[in-house]
Amino acid sequence: RAVAYEALRRIVMRTPVDLGVTRNNWQVSLGTIDTNTVKKADKTGTVAISRGLEKLAGLTPFQVVYISNSVEHILVLEDGLFIPKDPGPSKDPRPHRKGRIWVQGGYSVQAPAGMVKVTITELQGLAVK
Repeated sequence: RAVAYEALRRIVMRTPVDLGVTRNNWQVSLGTIDTNTVKKADKTGTVAISRGLEKLAGLTPFQVVYISNSVEHILVLEDGLFIPKDPGPSKDPRPHRKGRIWVQGGYSVQAPAGMVKVTITELQGLAVK
């Protein structure tokens, strides 16, 4: 349970934030993958982490835990591959977006190495010690 919680916390907090919808869409499920999505934003990540903790409360020994995110652009955030037509600063007029660079070299500037891969690597390193 502690490892699953720590994985969830790290993944959620590494997830790039624009409006917070992607960060809020991390789902914890036991035994099967949860492909649901939520429309509500949460920039802090506390909602997704709390929702995950509730699911982890029902965890039994040797049960498989899934941490998933089904927003359509999650693989692009994790693996890069997005090349915008105009890679310069955003021309989006919303104040939180205008002038910011969101993507460089196909990768999110907020999480260029992804969220899940980095977390798994870190947790494997802790297990070795």
